[in-house]
Amino acid sequence: SDRKQNEAALDELLSVWTATRDRWDITNRLQAVGVAAFPSLTPLELWTGDPQLEAIGMLEQPEHALTGRHTVPGLPWRLTPGPNGLRRAAPTLGQHTEEVLCELLGYTPTEVQQLTQSGVLRR
Repeated sequence: SDRKQNEAALDELLSVWTATRDRWDITNRLQAVGVAAFPSLTPLELWTGDPQLEAIGMLEQPEHALTGRHTVPGLPWRLTPGPNGLRRAAPTLGQHTEEVLCELLGYTPTEVQQLTQSGVLRR
């Protein structure tokens, strides 16, 4: 209860102490005295520089039509013989609508066009 009553002062002390230190130094110091601590990391920070992920070729950079090239986790396994890795970037909204409707569900291109024109589909 004392800590809760002094929460603002504690936050101020911690802010001052952490502002000029490296997050890994803080992590190591806190862990050394038994505090469960780990810095907040972005997904990219978690992935890059990890020798294990790099050794297995886990990180890939597919070219996405809208967002460009970004590092993303690939497939954590390898097939032998066979293709490995990501084959393409994530699809855009509606990218495969016509393909799914025509090739899998049996719609004709004319029917898909009518659905699009009537506002049922967005491509």
